[in-house]
Amino acid sequence: MTSGDRPDLDSEASTAFRDRWPEFVFHDSMSHDYIARVEDYFRDFSILVLHEGRVVAGSWGVPFVWDGDPDELPEGYRTALAASVESHESGRAPTAFSFMAAAVARDPWIRTHQRMGAQILKPAPNSMVVSGTVSEWESWAGMSFPASGQYVVPEALNLVAVDRENDVVSYCEENLWVRHR
Repeated sequence: MTSGDRPDLDSEASTAFRDRWPEFVFHDSMSHDYIARVEDYFRDFSILVLHEGRVVAGSWGVPFVWDGDPDELPEGYRTALAASVESHESGRAPTAFSFMAAAVARDPWIRTHQRMGAQILKPAPNSMVVSGTVSEWESWAGMSFPASGQYVVPEALNLVAVDRENDVVSYCEENLWVRHR
């Protein structure tokens, strides 16, 4: 079922999604600029999984214009959101579809997609990019960053780079584009 089918579950779906992901993933500035329009325009691509009438899982999906050339795919999650919104607002019909929650980054997910017949198309090197101040990141990660350097943050796929002198913390997450036939 989709969010379009059950708008009465929007609040519950939002809570379920936020409860299952680390806070920092909600602070990619590019995604932030588009997510409200994604939720408005593409309700029928937002899948909800219910158990006994309650939302237990879900995923975001967006359609976008793509010519089939892997080199022309968006850079990743954040640029796929932008491409989908901009295509929709310009009236161009989508030719491709991406499930945002199926961002393939961890090895078990890659293997799962391959077992399902997916073809790896190309890396998405900057799929999610989150920058913030040291205090913002300390709040998001629930840990302190006492010195500049690289840190392991729970649930982050990559190291987080801390530059205390310039009060900047950066995180970049890669993913893969895969195609299911």
